[in-house]
Amino acid sequence: QRLRDQIKTWISSNDIKDKRALMDARKLIETKMEQFKICEKETKTKTYSKEGLAREEQLTPEEQAKADAESFLQGCIDRLAVQ
Repeated sequence: QRLRDQIKTWISSNDIKDKRALMDARKLIETKMEQFKICEKETKTKTYSKEGLAREEQLTPEEQAKADAESFLQGCIDRLAVQ
């Protein structure tokens, strides 16, 4: 947060001509701040709250990929068994 405010100050200053690098750094800091906010929210969610219980029902991308692979392989095994 402090770095973002410092970069905003530098961007508004007329001393610096090429502000593209500062804008890129600011965008990077803001995206990292958003990622941290999401991570912090997930870690602070209580296990047995409504939101926590709803999140348990959802599959993570890794679990979803694993489930897709298992169903694909099971389909292949079933087709081979029929032959």
